[in-house]
Amino acid sequence: MKWIDIHTHKAYKYQCDVIFIRNAFLYAYVPKQLNYFCSNGLHPWYINQPFDSNELLQLLNQESTIALGEIGLDRLKPNFNQQLDLFKKQLKIGQQLNIPLILHCVKAYPEIIELIKDYQAPIIFHQFQCNIHLTKFLLNQTNVYFSFGKQLFRKQIPPCLDLIPIERIFLETDTSSMHVKDCYKQLAKIKHVKLEALQLCIEENFIAVFGKQFRT
Repeated sequence: MKWIDIHTHKAYKYQCDVIFIRNAFLYAYVPKQLNYFCSNGLHPWYINQPFDSNELLQLLNQESTIALGEIGLDRLKPNFNQQLDLFKKQLKIGQQLNIPLILHCVKAYPEIIELIKDYQAPIIFHQFQCNIHLTKFLLNQTNVYFSFGKQLFRKQIPPCLDLIPIERIFLETDTSSMHVKDCYKQLAKIKHVKLEALQLCIEENFIAVFGKQFRT
């Protein structure tokens, strides 16, 4: 069984022990033959880049690209209305393709929750950190999953983590250089589960989101 890194900005070594989705950003060059998967979309930090719906469609239709993202909203960055506009455009493309979604959300959960309520494909909140009330609401959406990484190593673990069952959790390294297995070990300790059981559960989560063809 392999480790799964649901969102990273690095590429692990070839023939490694990790299945991972590397964030390629919009218009990044993605070779046709890769030993890993990609996600693609216009990040809210880079909304001043040119945006072409047809070009995004082409990127998302590449064999190695299995998710739209990371896209989303970030209230700590400027031009929030422009972020909203581009987020809606990308959601429309995602709905058209019925492709899983990897979300970036900072202090904009009410807006994002309203916009994704009709999204049919699975949705993953990357580096999830939200209040108890909204976490409970999102748990009622059966297509929503939650990804954790560096937050697991803080002195104060996000309170929402207590509410979320491992059947709805993914792990990630994002921009960190750590190996995702360190996140597995930390979450197993926090959740009081055996590492092997956690590994198996996250593999099943991956299959539920992306399909049986991804069974390791």
